[in-house]
Amino acid sequence: MTVSLLYFSVVLSIFLFAGATTFKLAIENSNAVRWNHAFILSLYALAIFSAIWFLFPDRNDTVNLVHILIGKGIVTITNDEKGPNTIAQGISYCMTSVLPTIYIGGIFLMGMRFVISIFKIIRLVICSKKQTVNGISIRVHNYHAFVPCSFGHIILIPDNLAGDELGMVVEHEYAHARKHHWIGQLMAEVVIILSWYNPASYILRNSLRDVQEYEADNAVITAGYPPMQYQMLLIRTAVGKRFDLLANNLNNSSLNKRIKMMRITKTRLVGLVARTFAVIPALAMAFVISSMVPLNAMSSTEPSVIQQAESPRPTHDNNLAHKSAAPIESMPSFPGGESAFYQCISELLEYPEDVKVDKEQRVVVGFKIGVDGDMSDFYFVKKSNNSSFNAAAMDALKKIQVKWIPATKDGKPVAASFVIPINFKLK
Repeated sequence: MTVSLLYFSVVLSIFLFAGATTFKLAIENSNAVRWNHAFILSLYALAIFSAIWFLFPDRNDTVNLVHILIGKGIVTITNDEKGPNTIAQGISYCMTSVLPTIYIGGIFLMGMRFVISIFKIIRLVICSKKQTVNGISIRVHNYHAFVPCSFGHIILIPDNLAGDELGMVVEHEYAHARKHHWIGQLMAEVVIILSWYNPASYILRNSLRDVQEYEADNAVITAGYPPMQYQMLLIRTAVGKRFDLLANNLNNSSLNKRIKMMRITKTRLVGLVARTFAVIPALAMAFVISSMVPLNAMSSTEPSVIQQAESPRPTHDNNLAHKSAAPIESMPSFPGGESAFYQCISELLEYPEDVKVDKEQRVVVGFKIGVDGDMSDFYFVKKSNNSSFNAAAMDALKKIQVKWIPATKDGKPVAASFVIPINFKLK
């Protein structure tokens, strides 16, 4: 579960980085606030969907006739019975233990930060009193250090504001509530928790806050309040304390950028569309990079065969592709040859009767061939998303009782790791 979450986070981060870079370079400086807002939310949605898609690449449904195809096997030689070399062991330990542990620790810390922010808002709501301004329900509190803010449909205002200033602040925060900006903020914070190590997560979150503030500023100007008076209000509230998470507030982004955005001319639609097309090559590159991220490398317990396990492809011949980590005199061999090994597997492999698929399912299983020729230490290099296929492949290999002729090096038997892909495919 932890490894899958880490893999999801890595792919999510790749797409967020591509999207944030495109937004900052090509789109951010336009004054089409709604367009920019929609662009950022679309980036979030696309990144999340893509990460889920890469996490579950094999989604299958119905059908009957199945042809069991065994692909090329791969052998890697270890130095002794203890398993792979020290360097590979260290890499595997980092990939399967250290990195997931650090990642979960970061999620915990960011989650605690998120919870503390929620408690701050709840405390402020409890200590406030209901009031109505211009027909809009607000909550007034006496914590003057906090700037006006809103979360959901709750608008929190300090009691030291009055007159037009109060009206402008309420209009600003009501725009946040009316446009449901809190949903985007909540999504951005959840993404930050999941990819806390990725700077693009914070950049995109801050950009989302900026465009939401621009939208709320436009609402105040559209309501008829003098722009200069409103800008002075922003300057006066710039020193107030604000919530770092969740709540939209009057001082949630760069004051200089907000005042500048009120004055610049809107970008034409043609120019916006042309700039938006810049995201296509960026996302295409993100897709290519994500497809190269090795999920198996994060989850395998046998690092010595990870790299080789990804290289074979299903084939109709029954030849073994041998690769060794060190010079040897002879590879391990099955009595009767390779065809006998495949025949043995085919006879023992039972297709699960309760499962029907219309796409190829691949299970890659590894095991050790000891110096005595026994098969042991079975493990999955790659699992199918259907547990029945995994169990069928593993059970078939464990049923083999034949002793192998072990590999030899310097005239002595050595242990070897063997990887065999087993594919369940329509005939």
